[in-house]
Amino acid sequence: MSSKQKYCPSWMYDCVIADVSSQFINNPHQISAIANKYTSGLSDHYTEISYEELVRSSEEVIQFLMTIGGSDGADLLSNFSFFRFYYISKTKKRNFKGVRSWGVLSDTTRSYTGVSTLKLLRAYYYEQRSGTNQIGCLGWKLENQPEVDFLHAMAKRI
Repeated sequence: MSSKQKYCPSWMYDCVIADVSSQFINNPHQISAIANKYTSGLSDHYTEISYEELVRSSEEVIQFLMTIGGSDGADLLSNFSFFRFYYISKTKKRNFKGVRSWGVLSDTTRSYTGVSTLKLLRAYYYEQRSGTNQIGCLGWKLENQPEVDFLHAMAKRI
């Protein structure tokens, strides 16, 4: 099975949604232009993710940020993206090196949706607010990570 027949891992999907939402908040670009670059880039490596799905999921994230008083929404998205990229759980880091790293970059079944991303973001927000999960990095962006080359290149575009 080639990587094109595999699905994007859920953690990567979550990071992309967070990045699309964050770029929309911080830059004057339209959400459609930001989502479009990820749609084409991810479709080069995985079973296609629709443009509409990325836009809809990002809009739901932005709506959530508005309901919680989105003044620090970009910081929350940065921390969430860092956490999802580098951690499997609060106690287990993701490994990008070694023999078992091949399973990190693709899934054989689709395990992500916009709803699942929103649920994880909400849980992360409430854990951050209560102090039970302090893993994060302010100002972190997908374009700054060196571990996944094609994701790094996609994030730098625009």
